[in-house]
Amino acid sequence: MIKLLHPEMTNVMLIIIPILTLLYIYVYSRRRTLLKLLNQRDNILWHIIQASKIASIILLLLASTLPVTVQTIQFTVHGNPEETEIKRVMYNITALHVLLIDESKSMQYTDGTNITRFVRALNFTYRYMNYLSPKDKLLIIGFSEYPRKICLGNITFCHPKLLELSPDKRYSDLSAALAYAYSYVTASQYPAIIVIVSDGAYNEGGDPYDEIVSINKSGYPVLFVRIGLDKRADQLVEELTASNIYVININQFTEKLLNKLTEDAARQMRLEAFISKKLLEVKVSKEVVYPYPTIYLLVASLVLFLASRIEGY
Repeated sequence: MIKLLHPEMTNVMLIIIPILTLLYIYVYSRRRTLLKLLNQRDNILWHIIQASKIASIILLLLASTLPVTVQTIQFTVHGNPEETEIKRVMYNITALHVLLIDESKSMQYTDGTNITRFVRALNFTYRYMNYLSPKDKLLIIGFSEYPRKICLGNITFCHPKLLELSPDKRYSDLSAALAYAYSYVTASQYPAIIVIVSDGAYNEGGDPYDEIVSINKSGYPVLFVRIGLDKRADQLVEELTASNIYVININQFTEKLLNKLTEDAARQMRLEAFISKKLLEVKVSKEVVYPYPTIYLLVASLVLFLASRIEGY
């Protein structure tokens, strides 16, 4: 299903398209008169090029509506059949969020922007924390060659502790960090979520794929947040996505859309953690958003525009 994030832009299209049509008619009329005076025949290429120009503008207008592909996944979860006030229950249940944040040197890279991966990681973490329940607990772990506990407490207490993180470590062992986090969640009485915030470029320890899938299947949902465009993470991200692990690629989305995705992810992770503890019974709908229609429209608009520049028309 395709959804428009900015449907109000269709009103602009209804104004601009008739203007473009009238402009084409006017230019064509003037051109035809001039050709008659010069006793020349019309050239079909001219019409094709003008049509390409108009089409490129229309496609650009369509892209401005930000069409995205939305895939809705529905499933039923089982728990306590007597509880019907799901939102109230979820608000009052404490969940433990274990945040594994990459402190390796590769997090200092900018991927061609003026913002480092580490700053993007912190921005996501702050954003994620904003969508948690005030009753939730946080365990923040910085990981490199070894995992280290930064903070264990409520959101207010842990918020300033993020500044103790530092991306200056040589190695990155995600597998060791996962084992460290898993030991905490299994010892905890709370429903727990593990959030990995990393560029995925581990250079120490084994492949973390099996551990992530195993932890997720054991009842502790895992969210993998990919920071940056490091090619070394491509295979891991593909494998996790194929195994239905929740993955967010930070660099693929605008700030507005990223806020929505983060809110949905925080809510979904909490819900899945409660489900694993058999605390709820509810029908759940999960929306997965892909920005591909907008990208395709922009590419098609660019191609048509470049084509319209043939012979300087």
